[in-house]
Amino acid sequence: MQNIRIKSSLQDFNESIAPVIDHLKELYKKEIRSDRGLRNAIEKRNTLDEQLQTIFTKSFSDQDSWLWNNYESYGIDKFIGWHYIGKEDTFQDKCNNINRTLNNRIEFLDQFSSILPHLDVILKREPLIDIENPNIEDILYLILFKLNNLKGNNLNSVQWILAGNGITLPRGDDELKEIIQELLKSSFITNDYKSYQITIKGELQLGRWQRSRERKKVKQSKNSIDEVIKELKILGLGQEILFNELEELNALSKTLNQKNWKQLVKGKIFDLTLSEIINKETASFIVSKILPNEDFKYLLSKGSENL
Repeated sequence: MQNIRIKSSLQDFNESIAPVIDHLKELYKKEIRSDRGLRNAIEKRNTLDEQLQTIFTKSFSDQDSWLWNNYESYGIDKFIGWHYIGKEDTFQDKCNNINRTLNNRIEFLDQFSSILPHLDVILKREPLIDIENPNIEDILYLILFKLNNLKGNNLNSVQWILAGNGITLPRGDDELKEIIQELLKSSFITNDYKSYQITIKGELQLGRWQRSRERKKVKQSKNSIDEVIKELKILGLGQEILFNELEELNALSKTLNQKNWKQLVKGKIFDLTLSEIINKETASFIVSKILPNEDFKYLLSKGSENL
């Protein structure tokens, strides 16, 4: 998943896009009374589309980034090529279509301007979630986790959260509506015109899920330690002091939370490496088995301050 890299600054981007949003809103409010007025509205919309495309091209370093590949997730077409099709529609149908597309653009741009400063929060991976194969609890947990980190933002979108983490719902919008309704029904979130906020009840549920997931992770790591000890003995690697340290980590996994336990694991292995009880290759092997998301060689090269 690529992050969005802005070339200049958020202020420059917002200042560039603000007049276009204002023109879109003016066009949306203007009543269309004739075929000529409809043609003028379409032409103005297409001109504004081109301006938007130019602004985005100048503002972001990669047109193939996550943002550019996910427009359809938000019910909005790409900036170029928005042309009216449907000659069989009535005049009123045509007016409704142009107003709908204008409203989609305004809503998207308002959301984007609000969310842009917080995209790092949305895109940052949460290690307690299986993003590759998420189940429904993973998705609910992810939404609450991100909303908790986005507290204070006035325009939080569940669609942005899911799309930003590469989650595609099999049943699309219907499934998204069911998920949101479940969270609302459980009073885990509140809704104010498509902006969602986590509630106190939601924070409490998030805490319960988090503790449960941490215990599960520690249990998995503990099982991994048993496997590591067996593999090291089979390979003839390690000394009794190493096995004792690993057994101690096993015991401490019952009392420490996931974060503290992970730090302890890295610290122990780091000390054993510095004291030359084990070499770097053995250390990397152990950490890759116990903490598969960590790059121990990188940590080792940076020194103990990274532990």
